[in-house]
Amino acid sequence: MRRRGVFGITTSKSGLLFVSDFETYQIYSYDPISGAERLVAGLIATFTTAVTNAKNSPNRYCDGDALTSRFESLRGIAISESDSQIAIAEAGGDRLRLLTLQ
Repeated sequence: MRRRGVFGITTSKSGLLFVSDFETYQIYSYDPISGAERLVAGLIATFTTAVTNAKNSPNRYCDGDALTSRFESLRGIAISESDSQIAIAEAGGDRLRLLTLQ
């Protein structure tokens, strides 16, 4: 897994790593045994789209389901004991968000 914007990381009971990426505004899971990486949350967008959205929206963050939510300045991340929810800290939105994993 090669990412330049990793800011937060946590581990699930099953051994998956969950990573918040400051540059892509997304959260990924990573299996250190198989090397498989999966997008868990965050709007799939190009950098140009993200910049356009940021300029046209008073809030660069947006609640929604896992793959339509948007984040701004992802920081910390933690996973619940049941591995069913992720707590996400955003500096840009001054928010703490709770996301149910799908």
